[in-house]
Amino acid sequence: MDLDKLTRLHRYAAFMAGLFFVAGFIKASFHGGDADIAADVWLFGFSVYLPFYVLYSEGTGIISGPYVGEIQKETGMVGFRLLQCLYLVVAITFFLLTVGNIT
Repeated sequence: MDLDKLTRLHRYAAFMAGLFFVAGFIKASFHGGDADIAADVWLFGFSVYLPFYVLYSEGTGIISGPYVGEIQKETGMVGFRLLQCLYLVVAITFFLLTVGNIT
């Protein structure tokens, strides 16, 4: 994909995740201030955003990770792929854990 299209798609995905965060506040207010449902909606939004971040990092060739900083695709291919794999596993896990609690 073209980098401009990936940037636009990444921006929309970040906006969508932000809407999930706002929806968590709104849904919690309807449940009497129960923070559990808000956390579920936030994790669901995060799990929806992460695959788009992995796709964006594939296009740009740079990915950021905790405790490692930025890894470039050209210099650290193994670390780059491991971080992408880690993000996708976390996204799938959060998605599966939260879908049942939200509905």
